[in-house]
Amino acid sequence: MTRVGMRGWGLGAAMLWGVLLVLPQATAHTAPPPPKPAAQPPRPIAVRSQTFHVHGTKGQPSDEVFSGDVTLRQGDITIHAARAQMRLTPSGNLQRARAWGTPARFLQKPGKGPETTGVAREIIYEAPHNTYLLIGGATLNRGTEHVKAHQIIYDVTTATVNASQKPGGKRVYIVIPAKHHPPHQ
Repeated sequence: MTRVGMRGWGLGAAMLWGVLLVLPQATAHTAPPPPKPAAQPPRPIAVRSQTFHVHGTKGQPSDEVFSGDVTLRQGDITIHAARAQMRLTPSGNLQRARAWGTPARFLQKPGKGPETTGVAREIIYEAPHNTYLLIGGATLNRGTEHVKAHQIIYDVTTATVNASQKPGGKRVYIVIPAKHHPPHQ
């Protein structure tokens, strides 16, 4: 009887292992894969200026130069400057926008999060990295946070700010608002 019991146990165990090995495979095939996020189509760029000049060769990145009360708009970004230069990919997508003036300004009103403004003698926006570089008398305001420095790098995606002064220059100025917390009861 012991022998039959062991044989019965062996067959039952083999069947149990077979079910356990097949079950995860069946489950894995029945669950649909998670949907991929839809790629955002490139947004059109609207520019107003007094003059316009394009440098470029077909199939190569082009540099477009604007001067005289320039306004560049793409999506939630607006840049105002005396002069601006855009570098576009061969397919017409923005790689970089460089604006300068006395001073140049940008405004970004995202759908989520606070409005961000920046002022500097020169502003460089790197579209692939979603970063701004503000150079010369730079000021960045994001909601109620304020930063003043010679140079500011603002990463929109991570909301990271790096500020620095010229060697021997004044110190960086930052205002960090207090967060209101309800009193403990």
